[in-house]
Amino acid sequence: MEIKVEKLINEQKQKTVSLITLEKRLKKRLGDEVSPWFYKELANAILALEEKDIIEPFKNAKTYSRDARIKEKYKKKKALMVDEKTLKQELLTSFHQNISVSYYLKHLEEYHDMKEKVKMISEFLKGCYENMPYLSVNERSYEIFEEEKFLASKEGKKLLANLKLSLETLYCYETYEPFFHIGIARTKNENILIVENKDTYFSIKKLFLENIHSWDNIKFSMIIYGEGNKITRSYEYLDELGVPDVNIYYFGDFDREGIAIYHRLQKISERSVKIVKSFYLRMFNERKNKPAKDQYWNKEAIKNFFKENKFRDEKIMKDYLAAGKYVPQEAVNIEILRRMADGATKTL
Repeated sequence: MEIKVEKLINEQKQKTVSLITLEKRLKKRLGDEVSPWFYKELANAILALEEKDIIEPFKNAKTYSRDARIKEKYKKKKALMVDEKTLKQELLTSFHQNISVSYYLKHLEEYHDMKEKVKMISEFLKGCYENMPYLSVNERSYEIFEEEKFLASKEGKKLLANLKLSLETLYCYETYEPFFHIGIARTKNENILIVENKDTYFSIKKLFLENIHSWDNIKFSMIIYGEGNKITRSYEYLDELGVPDVNIYYFGDFDREGIAIYHRLQKISERSVKIVKSFYLRMFNERKNKPAKDQYWNKEAIKNFFKENKFRDEKIMKDYLAAGKYVPQEAVNIEILRRMADGATKTL
């Protein structure tokens, strides 16, 4: 971070450095690589440049709202050139043999920002031994960095990839957030139904226990309680359960967020994910005149939902969503589900 901040400061012609402007320029340059610790890292970089006499704060400058350690305005004093030769020498001679330095030899700025963490990993590897006990990823992360969530973060995963290391190399394993479910899929091409809300999950679970588990000629061998958006974090628990390449079906609320969850699930899944179309048709038919909800309009999610699933009343359904209206999946209650099941002849 320090090198990037220094470069941006050196690139500008003005002697006055506005932290608000610098923050915007830095975020734009980082793009998707903005870390959860962005403001802390920015403040650390500013303090480092101040200590090196590169910049100094204006006497009457206000405190920066994101970090009280620094000010909103600084003035440039002199430019600092990165000693690339020293950084290359450090990369080539200082680290454990299992660490690949080829990436950082070509990206010295990134290495400068991450070198303390690279050193920590190297020191850990030097202390490893045969049959070393495995820890969970967060436990190992805390041991190495004193930051329990770093290794599992986007930034941590990128660092390991750049060094060509794996969790296995660090003697740790990934953990998965579990979900509630009934049944299990053991063979390929079986079908799993993910249900967004608790009551509907329990209704379908009750039917499942009554040996009612087929709708639209789709026989489900496993029902999962998605727990709203939590399923996007717990989805990989399927791998922990040893579930093979199966067909995933989703049933959620007919609203902007329910469709967005379905879309997120599709993006993270390597398995096929579809909706149970008849559930959505029936749900929409059961709509009431409920007050609108203020939910985010995910344009891509809405577009893909209707592109993949053709509905006769598509325009009416789109307008309904555009107005912020919604139908909870509880509208399709247990008795409706019972009547909709394949082979159903009566309501019990």
